[in-house]
Amino acid sequence: MSTESLRKISRHSIRDDAYRELKNAILDGLFPPGSRLNLSELMEQFGISKTPLTEAIQKLANEGLVSVKPRSGTFVSDMSLQQVEESFGFRRTIEIGAAGMIIDAITDVVIADLKSLVGEMERILVGKPSSDGLRRILHLDMQFHDTIIAASGNNLLLVHYRQVNTLLQALRIRKHYTFDHYKKALSDHKRVVACLETGDKEAFVAEATKHLDSASRRIMEYTRLEINNARTA
Repeated sequence: MSTESLRKISRHSIRDDAYRELKNAILDGLFPPGSRLNLSELMEQFGISKTPLTEAIQKLANEGLVSVKPRSGTFVSDMSLQQVEESFGFRRTIEIGAAGMIIDAITDVVIADLKSLVGEMERILVGKPSSDGLRRILHLDMQFHDTIIAASGNNLLLVHYRQVNTLLQALRIRKHYTFDHYKKALSDHKRVVACLETGDKEAFVAEATKHLDSASRRIMEYTRLEINNARTA
C-alpha cells in the first residue's frame, strides 16, 4: 500500500499533526478497515520519531479508529453488524434527545453555517462529481451533523457524538454510495435546516429520524452483504 500522498509533519505540534494526518487518511480510505499500519514506514513518511507517532495512535485508539494488538501490530478498526446498529442507535439517541436544546440554542450564525455546508454539497453534486468530490461530501455531511450537535452547547454530548460519528464515517467511505444516495441526503439536509430555521421541534425530530433511519438501513444492508460475501468466499 502506497503512502506517498501523506505529507511531512511539521515540528510545532508533532503528535497532533500526526494524529490529524492519520485520521484523515483513515477517513479517506487510504488505510482500509482491517489493514495493518506499518509504523516504521509511517515514521519515515512523516519524518518523525516513534514517540509522537505512538501517542497519535493511542489517541486514535481511544476514538476506536484503530486497535493496538500486543505482539501483532496496529490495525484500522472494522465494525461488526451489531456495532453498526449500536452506533446508529447511539447517534439517534443523541440527535433526537438533544432536539430541545438544539432548537432553543440555535442561532442565525449556525443556520448560515449549515446552509453554507448544504450549498457546497449541492455544488459538488452538479453534473457528475468525481470520487474525490463524493468523499468531500461525506466530510461535509460529518461537519453538518457535528454543527447541529455543537449548537446544543453541551460539550459532553459533542465529544461522544464525534467519536461515534467518526467511526461511522470511516465505515461509509467504503460503502459505495450512489449518486442518488447523495442527492437524497442533500434533500434531507435541506429539510432539517428548514425545521431548525423555523424552530419547529417536532418537524426537526421527524426529519432527523427519517434521515438517520435511511442512512442506517443503507449501511446495515451493505454490512450484511459484506459479511455474507466473506462467508462464501
